[in-house]
Amino acid sequence: MMTTRRSLSTLLLALCSFNIAIAQTPPETQLPRVTEQTIDTPLPGKEPSTQFSTVIVTATASSQRVRYVAMGEVNQIRLQVFSVDGREVFDSALRLGNLIDWQLMDQQGASLADGSYLFLVTVKDFSANLTQKYGTAVLESEQVYLEQTSRGELPAPQATALEANQQAEALSAVDRIGAAGSNPTSTASTDAPTVRDGAPTGKETATSPTVTGGENATGAGSQNKIAKWTDNAGTLGDSTITESSDGKIGVGADPVGSIKLNISSAFGTIPFGFTQNAPASAFPTLALFSTSDGAVGQYAATTHNGAVTFLMGATASRNFGLFANNSYNAPNLFIKNDGNVGIGTTTPSSKLVVETGGSGGVVHLGTPNGETGMGIIGANRADIRFDGSQLKLVAGLGPGPPPSTNGITVKTSGDVTIGGPQLASSRLHVNGGNGTGVFAQSDSTSLEETEFYLTSAAVRGYNRMGGWAGFFTGPVKVTGTFSNNSDRNTKANITSIDPRTILRKLTTVPIQAWNYTAEGASIRHVGPMAQDFRAAFGLGIDEKGISTVDADGVALASIQALYQLMLEKEKKNERQSSQIHQQGRQIAQLQAQLNQVKRSVRRRAAKR
Repeated sequence: MMTTRRSLSTLLLALCSFNIAIAQTPPETQLPRVTEQTIDTPLPGKEPSTQFSTVIVTATASSQRVRYVAMGEVNQIRLQVFSVDGREVFDSALRLGNLIDWQLMDQQGASLADGSYLFLVTVKDFSANLTQKYGTAVLESEQVYLEQTSRGELPAPQATALEANQQAEALSAVDRIGAAGSNPTSTASTDAPTVRDGAPTGKETATSPTVTGGENATGAGSQNKIAKWTDNAGTLGDSTITESSDGKIGVGADPVGSIKLNISSAFGTIPFGFTQNAPASAFPTLALFSTSDGAVGQYAATTHNGAVTFLMGATASRNFGLFANNSYNAPNLFIKNDGNVGIGTTTPSSKLVVETGGSGGVVHLGTPNGETGMGIIGANRADIRFDGSQLKLVAGLGPGPPPSTNGITVKTSGDVTIGGPQLASSRLHVNGGNGTGVFAQSDSTSLEETEFYLTSAAVRGYNRMGGWAGFFTGPVKVTGTFSNNSDRNTKANITSIDPRTILRKLTTVPIQAWNYTAEGASIRHVGPMAQDFRAAFGLGIDEKGISTVDADGVALASIQALYQLMLEKEKKNERQSSQIHQQGRQIAQLQAQLNQVKRSVRRRAAKR
């Protein structure tokens, strides 16, 4: 059953490959008949195979590429190209499918120089059987010729490369060569095999006949492509310029949308430019000026001679504007004769006014509130101002200048204040009023930690001198876990402790219920007093606080001591249980002996 399914699958794939190849092969390339006239070259030491390959390989040339199609049972295909010195210049590697387009380039995408190139096509079927067929592609003056070549006709380096890359049992010439976009006439080479109906036919070129007599120009071309001379013999071909039916032009690419002239270039090249062969003191390459409303005037060479390459503007007391989308009555960029510049407005009242059309208002670059900076003014207002000692980013209701307390103030000393005057000496002072003073958030999932801080934390605190890194007056709430640093690499003076001694000391520390005076009597807590804890254990920074790591350590040590006591009692119980079990066995033995004596006494009594 499996064999039948595989055979059907193979047949379907072969038919699909055959149909794809027929659809992609030019009409003039007829499907060859499979014959036994293929030129087979067996591996050294082996007899030529009497079986012929069921895979047919065709090569079709055009001015931009050579297309290789394999027909039959095809799973993967590979193309290798070798230069005349036997060096491999292209290798597609095995890829799924039955078609490869070679763009006449090397492995790095660079165009190949003129010359004769050996191509080797390797086809793998679904049983991993290999078929290899080869031929020659000759590149000459942007043209490509295909030839069916025998191994004996190859240059020695190419023949050596062919033998070194032979993987199939036999090598044979490509079955069919042709040219796309024309109606070629195959010319058999005198030194290459000539076989019709699918066998080698000699040489095929992708070019058209050349001009005779210099009177008529002929050549292959594409619709809408502007023609150019491709050689000095009167042959026409496609240029890189395309003209659509509605008169749009594309250079290097097809016309795009409603663009009348579309110029496309590769990365690193300039698509459009002006050049001028003139000394540095000459006129700019391009200059547009207006001396009166709506008129383009003469460039004043004596004023700007040699200073810039491109100039555009207005002379005398005229205004200057640039517009798009027929908005010449309201230019998009407007320069008043007083030097003020407006973008989106023709009435700039500051050095630069930008009408963005956004809901925030108009941007004014100038002197907001008498300081240097920028204001965004609309129904409300936001400023960036600098008075020489403080930089302010502020916002407020209404179009007037916002007060300096309505935002962020950065002093030249580096101190930063948010929301009000600086009440204490600090690098950052935040006055939250009746709301949250600081909200910090981090979306990182990293828990990486260095010696002094977490690499991805919403808030970090670090005191290099050993003092407090943070201080809070009032309760602190943590949604999540609180992690003390307990890394061995950050610790010193490590000594062992006796858990039972810790346990005995802990029993002397009073555990009481109480409330903080700042919280009120309704909020109750349970725990030791810091003074009692320090007196018992001598741990912590001072006698006013209990470090959570110390409290945890005392609790863990006490748990270890209790566990040790429990193990000792378990061992004692095991010993007692063993003794009881042994005594039970002894009692059972004595009971058995007693029963035996009783039976003996009864037997003797019965005999009397």
